[in-house]
Amino acid sequence: MRRILYSIIFCLFLFSGTSYPANDAEINIRGKSSDGTFTVMDSGIITKYFSQDPAAVQQQQITATASAFTAFTVPTNAKALLIDVGTVRGLRLKGITGDNGISLDNSCPVLIPVSDDGLTIGIQNLYGTDSNLKVMWF
Repeated sequence: MRRILYSIIFCLFLFSGTSYPANDAEINIRGKSSDGTFTVMDSGIITKYFSQDPAAVQQQQITATASAFTAFTVPTNAKALLIDVGTVRGLRLKGITGDNGISLDNSCPVLIPVSDDGLTIGIQNLYGTDSNLKVMWF
């Protein structure tokens, strides 16, 4: 009987914890560098909270076409884009034709603040094979 009572109390405690608004997003970023012995730099955790439109929250697999420019549009009401290029190399984040773009390194994900003003994000694939990358909209 005591075991049942403790189980009920534990379940009530578990489900009565802090509640959060339904449409909030949280992004945590931490930059840390070490030389193997000492921590050279540590930014600590930078946390940003913002309200979001549930319809804007998406995770997509984007195929960057071989030796071509691939464009994708920001979903309505999106506030941030996280790009995880995985092990892919030879990708550049581009804006307009003629722009050299910013090389994306596969060792570091990219976080970009965006607005839903019809923005289009472009990826230039410099290699001769299609490449897949994961994008997450918040």
